[in-house]
Amino acid sequence: MSGIIGFSGENGNKSGTIGSKPNFKVGLGSSHTLTANSYVTVNFDTEHWDIGNNFNNTSSGSGGLQPYSFKAPTPGKYCFTWIIGYSQMNTETTRCLTRFNHLDSSASDVLVTYADINGPDDFIENAMGGGVYAQAHSTSANMKAGEFASLSAYFSPSGTQALDISNTHTTFCGWYESAGGR
Repeated sequence: MSGIIGFSGENGNKSGTIGSKPNFKVGLGSSHTLTANSYVTVNFDTEHWDIGNNFNNTSSGSGGLQPYSFKAPTPGKYCFTWIIGYSQMNTETTRCLTRFNHLDSSASDVLVTYADINGPDDFIENAMGGGVYAQAHSTSANMKAGEFASLSAYFSPSGTQALDISNTHTTFCGWYESAGGR
Protein backbone atom coordinates (compact mmCIF):
# COMPACT_ATOMS: atom_id res chain seq x y z
CA MET A 1 0.00 0.00 0.00
CA SER A 2 1.35 3.48 -0.72
CA GLY A 3 0.29 7.10 -0.69
CA ILE A 4 -2.26 8.61 1.63
CA ILE A 5 -4.80 6.38 3.31
CA GLY A 6 -7.50 6.95 5.86
CA PHE A 7 -7.73 5.11 9.14
CA SER A 8 -10.66 4.20 11.31
CA GLY A 9 -11.45 5.48 14.75
CA GLU A 10 -12.92 3.35 17.53
CA ASN A 11 -16.41 3.61 16.06
CA GLY A 12 -15.24 2.61 12.57
CA ASN A 13 -15.59 6.11 11.10
CA LYS A 14 -12.71 7.70 9.23
CA SER A 15 -10.80 9.78 11.74
CA GLY A 16 -7.81 11.09 9.80
CA THR A 17 -5.20 10.43 7.16
CA ILE A 18 -1.72 9.04 7.21
CA GLY A 19 0.72 10.94 5.03
CA SER A 20 3.17 9.71 2.44
CA LYS A 21 6.22 9.43 4.74
CA PRO A 22 7.28 5.86 5.53
CA ASN A 23 5.11 4.41 8.29
CA PHE A 24 3.45 1.13 9.18
CA LYS A 25 1.16 -0.67 11.57
CA VAL A 26 1.33 -4.46 11.71
CA GLY A 27 -0.19 -7.21 13.82
CA LEU A 28 -0.41 -10.97 14.10
CA GLY A 29 -2.63 -13.15 11.92
CA SER A 30 -2.85 -15.70 14.73
CA SER A 31 -1.55 -16.15 18.26
CA HIS A 32 1.70 -18.00 18.70
CA THR A 33 3.42 -19.73 21.57
CA LEU A 34 6.75 -18.52 22.89
CA THR A 35 9.60 -20.88 23.65
CA ALA A 36 10.71 -20.52 27.27
CA ASN A 37 14.10 -18.91 27.98
CA SER A 38 14.74 -18.02 24.35
CA TYR A 39 14.26 -14.89 22.24
CA VAL A 40 11.69 -15.47 19.51
CA THR A 41 11.07 -13.06 16.63
CA VAL A 42 7.50 -11.81 16.77
CA ASN A 43 5.93 -12.86 13.45
CA PHE A 44 4.12 -9.68 12.42
CA ASP A 45 2.45 -11.13 9.34
CA THR A 46 -0.61 -8.88 9.01
CA GLU A 47 -0.29 -5.31 7.71
CA HIS A 48 -2.91 -2.77 8.74
CA TRP A 49 -1.02 -0.29 6.54
CA ASP A 50 2.49 0.03 5.14
CA ILE A 51 3.15 3.39 3.50
CA GLY A 52 6.18 2.91 1.25
CA ASN A 53 6.00 -0.89 1.38
CA ASN A 54 8.99 -1.08 3.75
CA PHE A 55 7.74 -3.75 6.17
CA ASN A 56 8.48 -7.39 5.35
CA ASN A 57 5.56 -9.34 6.81
CA THR A 58 6.89 -12.75 5.70
CA SER A 59 9.32 -15.32 7.05
CA SER A 60 11.46 -14.90 3.93
CA GLY A 61 14.77 -13.16 4.43
CA SER A 62 15.78 -13.20 0.77
CA GLY A 63 16.78 -10.21 -1.32
CA GLY A 64 18.48 -8.38 1.54
CA LEU A 65 15.35 -8.39 3.70
CA GLN A 66 15.08 -9.55 7.30
CA PRO A 67 11.97 -11.60 8.20
CA TYR A 68 9.15 -9.67 9.91
CA SER A 69 11.01 -6.37 9.93
CA PHE A 70 10.91 -2.76 8.79
CA LYS A 71 13.65 -1.60 6.40
CA ALA A 72 14.45 2.13 6.52
CA PRO A 73 14.21 3.51 2.98
CA THR A 74 16.00 6.76 3.81
CA PRO A 75 18.29 7.94 6.61
CA GLY A 76 16.56 9.65 9.50
CA LYS A 77 15.04 9.43 12.93
CA TYR A 78 12.30 6.79 13.15
CA CYS A 79 9.90 6.31 16.04
CA PHE A 80 8.51 2.92 17.03
CA THR A 81 5.84 1.84 19.47
CA TRP A 82 4.42 -1.56 20.31
CA ILE A 83 2.03 -3.46 22.52
CA ILE A 84 2.59 -7.14 23.20
CA GLY A 85 -0.41 -8.96 24.65
CA TYR A 86 0.54 -12.08 26.61
CA SER A 87 -2.10 -14.70 27.28
CA GLN A 88 -1.96 -17.91 29.33
CA MET A 89 0.13 -16.04 31.94
CA ASN A 90 0.07 -17.34 35.49
CA THR A 91 2.19 -17.15 38.63
CA GLU A 92 4.88 -19.35 37.01
CA THR A 93 5.85 -16.42 34.74
CA THR A 94 8.83 -14.78 36.39
CA ARG A 95 9.93 -12.44 33.59
CA CYS A 96 8.78 -11.14 30.19
CA LEU A 97 11.10 -9.16 27.92
CA THR A 98 10.46 -7.45 24.62
CA ARG A 99 13.58 -6.72 22.62
CA PHE A 100 13.60 -3.98 19.96
CA ASN A 101 16.23 -4.97 17.41
CA HIS A 102 17.88 -2.26 15.28
CA LEU A 103 20.15 -4.06 12.84
CA ASP A 104 22.49 -2.74 10.17
CA SER A 105 22.40 -4.08 6.61
CA SER A 106 24.58 -7.06 7.61
CA ALA A 107 22.15 -7.94 10.47
CA SER A 108 24.55 -6.84 13.25
CA ASP A 109 23.11 -5.10 16.33
CA VAL A 110 23.17 -1.32 16.21
CA LEU A 111 20.76 -0.63 19.06
CA VAL A 112 18.85 -2.98 21.30
CA THR A 113 16.16 -1.69 23.66
CA TYR A 114 14.46 -3.89 26.25
CA ALA A 115 11.06 -3.63 27.93
CA ASP A 116 11.28 -5.78 31.05
CA ILE A 117 8.39 -7.06 33.19
CA ASN A 118 9.03 -9.22 36.23
CA GLY A 119 6.03 -11.53 36.33
CA PRO A 120 2.28 -10.90 36.27
CA ASP A 121 2.34 -8.57 39.29
CA ASP A 122 4.08 -5.90 37.16
CA PHE A 123 1.26 -5.92 34.61
CA ILE A 124 -2.08 -4.24 35.01
CA GLU A 125 -4.08 -7.36 35.76
CA ASN A 126 -6.14 -8.47 32.81
CA ALA A 127 -5.60 -5.03 31.28
CA MET A 128 -6.64 -6.06 27.78
CA GLY A 129 -9.56 -8.27 28.84
CA GLY A 130 -9.90 -11.98 28.23
CA GLY A 131 -6.91 -12.86 30.43
CA VAL A 132 -4.42 -10.88 28.32
CA TYR A 133 -1.63 -8.91 30.00
CA ALA A 134 -0.15 -6.01 28.03
CA GLN A 135 3.40 -4.76 27.73
CA ALA A 136 3.73 -1.43 25.89
CA HIS A 137 6.90 0.43 24.99
CA SER A 138 8.29 2.94 22.52
CA THR A 139 11.70 4.05 21.30
CA SER A 140 13.34 6.05 18.56
CA ALA A 141 16.28 5.09 16.37
CA ASN A 142 18.59 7.08 14.11
CA MET A 143 18.74 4.79 11.12
CA LYS A 144 20.73 4.68 7.91
CA ALA A 145 18.98 3.68 4.70
CA GLY A 146 18.84 -0.12 4.52
CA GLU A 147 18.88 -0.75 8.29
CA PHE A 148 16.21 -2.90 9.94
CA ALA A 149 13.92 -2.81 12.97
CA SER A 150 12.09 -5.81 14.44
CA LEU A 151 10.82 -7.18 17.76
CA SER A 152 11.67 -10.31 19.72
CA ALA A 153 9.94 -11.62 22.83
CA TYR A 154 11.25 -13.72 25.73
CA PHE A 155 9.75 -15.19 28.86
CA SER A 156 11.09 -17.10 31.82
CA PRO A 157 8.83 -19.47 33.77
CA SER A 158 9.53 -20.96 37.16
CA GLY A 159 7.84 -24.17 36.01
CA THR A 160 6.69 -25.73 32.76
CA GLN A 161 4.27 -23.00 31.72
CA ALA A 162 3.74 -22.06 28.06
CA LEU A 163 3.01 -18.45 27.12
CA ASP A 164 1.20 -17.14 24.05
CA ILE A 165 1.35 -13.81 22.26
CA SER A 166 -2.23 -12.76 21.57
CA ASN A 167 -3.02 -11.84 17.97
CA THR A 168 -5.91 -9.57 18.97
CA HIS A 169 -3.87 -7.45 21.39
CA THR A 170 -0.44 -7.15 19.72
CA THR A 171 0.68 -4.37 17.36
CA PHE A 172 3.93 -2.80 16.14
CA CYS A 173 3.98 0.68 14.58
CA GLY A 174 6.73 2.85 13.17
CA TRP A 175 7.09 6.14 11.34
CA TYR A 176 9.66 8.48 9.86
CA GLU A 177 10.09 11.44 12.20
CA SER A 178 12.83 13.66 10.73
CA ALA A 179 15.91 13.78 8.50
CA GLY A 180 19.29 12.85 9.85
CA GLY A 181 20.31 9.38 10.84
CA ARG A 182 23.71 8.25 11.95
